[in-house]
Amino acid sequence: MMLSTEFVLEAFLSTGKLKTTRYRYAKLENSLGLLFCLCLLQLFLCGGARSVVANAAGPESTRVDTASSSKGWKSLRPKLSAWGLVYLPKVYYTTERGFGVGGQIIRPFRWPNGEASLDRSDVRLKGRITTKGQSEVESVLNLKWGQGRYYLRSKVNFNNLALRYYGIGPDTPDSNEEVYQPQQVRAYVEFYRRFFSHLKIGVRYEFEHFKFLEVEPNRLLDTDRIRATVDKNTVGAGILLDWDTRDRKHSPTSGSYYQAFAIFFDDELGSEHDFNNYHIDLKNYFSAAPGHVLASQFFVYAAKGSPPFWRMAALGGRAHSRGYRKGRYLDRVLFAFQGEYRAQVWWRFGLVGFAGVACVTRTLRRLEFGLMRPTVGGGIRFRTGLEDRIRARLDIAAGENTVRVYLSLDEAF
Repeated sequence: MMLSTEFVLEAFLSTGKLKTTRYRYAKLENSLGLLFCLCLLQLFLCGGARSVVANAAGPESTRVDTASSSKGWKSLRPKLSAWGLVYLPKVYYTTERGFGVGGQIIRPFRWPNGEASLDRSDVRLKGRITTKGQSEVESVLNLKWGQGRYYLRSKVNFNNLALRYYGIGPDTPDSNEEVYQPQQVRAYVEFYRRFFSHLKIGVRYEFEHFKFLEVEPNRLLDTDRIRATVDKNTVGAGILLDWDTRDRKHSPTSGSYYQAFAIFFDDELGSEHDFNNYHIDLKNYFSAAPGHVLASQFFVYAAKGSPPFWRMAALGGRAHSRGYRKGRYLDRVLFAFQGEYRAQVWWRFGLVGFAGVACVTRTLRRLEFGLMRPTVGGGIRFRTGLEDRIRARLDIAAGENTVRVYLSLDEAF
């Protein structure tokens, strides 16, 4: 069984204790959760060892031949795919959510009469449930047809997972931290048409409903101004541009993937919030040598108008700013840049190293070097045996004062 923790290691700035080190140790319960998860991960990687031990204990245990050694090696191999499915079971733990179980499933498939040279369509399912009664369910459909001329992507997500809030701004203090539990339903659908060999133009429609289930009394979120923004519908539509020259969708080794969109949320569409979202995501891939890839990402996200706090630019918990808790810093504009070196080292296993910076700010004009939040880390990759070359990734990322671990399917970017 494979698993992950969303926190694994956390070191917050000290607020009076251990001032000479600037950090305080993560809570004991977090460390115990990490130990528990790492033990189970070791059992997964040694899957099949039980059968090997059993064979060794039998009367034929002294007889070792090539066939039995090969069979033993095959039983030891980790497996993340079967019956055309890619799966990744997980165990979670955070102090605000408790322990949880869940996982991800990807089912690739090819549209009838689709060209074998084109990337396959897929359905993705993700879910979790925790000991504190919190849950998340998500479904994603990526569909290609018409010899790759048409593309449909849809996503539906429901969750009531507890989150942490620190206020708005690029330098909010840890002392602002408060836990709240929302209930969120979000769905969108995108439709693209390919006009040239690499250019797709599309439209997007999005719906979201967000409300509070619980907030801490007399804190930042427990105000009339904030409460007036929740329990409302957010509805928007916009246009998307997509430029894709990658050699493949999963784990590309060369080419570029550029995406930009503008989404407008307006009362004429039925939205009870009036704002715009702008998004630019530029990814490049270079093959340094066979089995070695250098990847880079430049990302900008902006919210203009009167966005609710949960639709602002968020630093942390995302592929572009690993090493920080989800939504640790919020403001109207997010800027992020990162580079990653990927190397295939043995069988289906690979290693990566990455580094980058990210920041949020009120406007791009107010972007300052001192607001940049660094990220550095490394990870392990495991490639499944399917033709899509989907990978499972385990990353350890260090932020400014935190260390976090991520386990997921597909590369970070």
